[in-house]
Amino acid sequence: FAAWTAMVKSGLVDIAFLVDAHCGPVDIQKCQAYTRSMGDVATKGAPTTTQTSQRLVDPAEGLPTIRGIQSGGILMLINPALQSRIIHTTHRCSGRLFLVHLRHDTDDLVIVALYGVSAPKTDDTRFMRAQLAAAMTQIAGEYTGIPMLVVGDFNSAASPDDRGTGELLPYDRVNDALTNVLTRLSFTDIHRHKFPSERHYTWSNSTGRKSRIDAVYANKQALEMAGGADDFLSSIGKTPGPLGTDHSPVFARFHSPVATPCSTSLPTVYSPPPAAPTRWRLDEKGAASYHDLLLQWSHHEHLTELSRGRTTFQHARTDIYPLAYAASVLELDHSHDEQQVRAAAERALLSSRYTAAHVEEQLEVILAHLRP
Repeated sequence: FAAWTAMVKSGLVDIAFLVDAHCGPVDIQKCQAYTRSMGDVATKGAPTTTQTSQRLVDPAEGLPTIRGIQSGGILMLINPALQSRIIHTTHRCSGRLFLVHLRHDTDDLVIVALYGVSAPKTDDTRFMRAQLAAAMTQIAGEYTGIPMLVVGDFNSAASPDDRGTGELLPYDRVNDALTNVLTRLSFTDIHRHKFPSERHYTWSNSTGRKSRIDAVYANKQALEMAGGADDFLSSIGKTPGPLGTDHSPVFARFHSPVATPCSTSLPTVYSPPPAAPTRWRLDEKGAASYHDLLLQWSHHEHLTELSRGRTTFQHARTDIYPLAYAASVLELDHSHDEQQVRAAAERALLSSRYTAAHVEEQLEVILAHLRP
């Protein structure tokens, strides 16, 4: 979270959406306090609840059973110029849909961030999938004729090329899969339009499975606003490293009258946040304290320096691999010693989710930053 705050503060991106941020109302308040302390960045969010999180958590994630939020919630980081152009935000579906409506003079732009249900198999997860599909359809109707982007982790693939196996999964084919909903609503998948025959992926795991389930979609009015789909820039970041999520960030850049006057272009970024320490099976106390560290990060000299300037930011991107997880590495440095990290690695080796090579690689990177 701190690293993405630095990206927005430095002007590299104007808006960042972090979905599946594991955030409730109190967590969002802590994030808002942190960004206020850093200056020049505002935070808004769609909270979830512990009860909903536990009903919808994906057992395939392999996370240990802990109290607190394990899934859901969306955070938006936005620069001051665009914050002044927000006329409305709303959230629905217990932290799985967040909407921001921007306006400059007579020009409007609506951005919807979604977090789709992962591998829906239970009644609860299928119900939430249907609820999300209905909410997205209703919103598209409410904002007919207004430029709209839809970004996020849809947890469904639009075509066989978006699955590493070359085959769609059963839940990709259902009517209320978010990719199918957006197609019916005549939205354009920007990355697929830009790269019609390429097989790029946004999600992978240590066993070699991979898919493109994170994307940016635009309606006809948004495409016209930007000068056409060909004028969009789209890219997918590299798969992350130590303590990171199993998703890659997705970037889009386009022209918009809503953007800052100096550039008339609005870089938008979607990315999942750095994963909580539960990914490494830290104990319950360590996992529960993860979000509380946001308030301590502003006192960490390395992270404070990271947030101050573009040069430091670019340096960190090379030296702390990858940048999006700099905060996770610094959090370890702040809260854990080498013995605790090695113990966490030993627990990770007991899980079928991680290969020994994967754990060893992450362990070495983290220890390199712990050592003086």
